[in-house]
Amino acid sequence: MLKAVIIDDEVDAIKSTEMILNEYCGNVTVVGTAMNVNDGIELIRQKKPDIVLLDVEMPQASGFDLLEQIPDRTFHVIFITAYDHYAIKAIRQSAVDYILKPIDIDELVQAVKRVEKTGHTNVDSESLKVLFDNLNVTIPSKIA
Repeated sequence: MLKAVIIDDEVDAIKSTEMILNEYCGNVTVVGTAMNVNDGIELIRQKKPDIVLLDVEMPQASGFDLLEQIPDRTFHVIFITAYDHYAIKAIRQSAVDYILKPIDIDELVQAVKRVEKTGHTNVDSESLKVLFDNLNVTIPSKIA
């Protein structure tokens, strides 16, 4: 059984994600939800989930800010957001998937299946750290 937490600033988004997981992903148990980054970090530390379903844009801080504050991740990330322009950054974070709202049930089910295939805690923290460090490198805007 996979443990999941949902972190999103919209109550309806949390409810619909949880409903989809309960109805279509019988191997996933939602062990908690949070509506902001600070509560999300605390929830992750307490519950030690296998999957974090994470919104990108939230008040005060983003989902990427949350990941930055948890450098030794032992969970898989599935981004669920209304914004498509963060997809590359999500890929660089080694997200399992990047799902646009409204959630397509099949996309979420497939993302969960990818987590199952890789194993419950088979997250390579070192490669995630390298990818995260790469995000912070300034790339020159001109080629000499």
